[in-house]
Amino acid sequence: MIRLRYEPGDDGGITAPIIQCDHCQEEITDCRAAILLWLSENPSETYQVHKGNCDRRFEDGYAREHGLPFVHFPWMSLDRFLDCLTHNAGLSAALRARKERAQLIQTLRRRGKRSAVHKPGIVDRGLNYD
Repeated sequence: MIRLRYEPGDDGGITAPIIQCDHCQEEITDCRAAILLWLSENPSETYQVHKGNCDRRFEDGYAREHGLPFVHFPWMSLDRFLDCLTHNAGLSAALRARKERAQLIQTLRRRGKRSAVHKPGIVDRGLNYD
């Protein structure tokens, strides 16, 4: 499940979105090592779990809890789901632009041209780097 985690600090702290495993309740820190499960008859009900022990135990527990011998959960890797979600939300181009900007800044800093990034009006591929 998606949750907000608050981490206190001297500057007032930070609230950060995290994905929590629906089985072990631990944070999923590597989406490549997790999957999204859903029920065929109700695809709007989704669960995020770590691959391996958590997904198998989650399926077994869900079946037991509902008095069923077995429940088939269709699934998708969590990284693929998040890729699709950002694309469908119109963020894929924005994410690509952020990555390109970060790479440009690193390249310019390595070359000693740090100030060029901060000059107003620098535009590259239609992106304004103000």
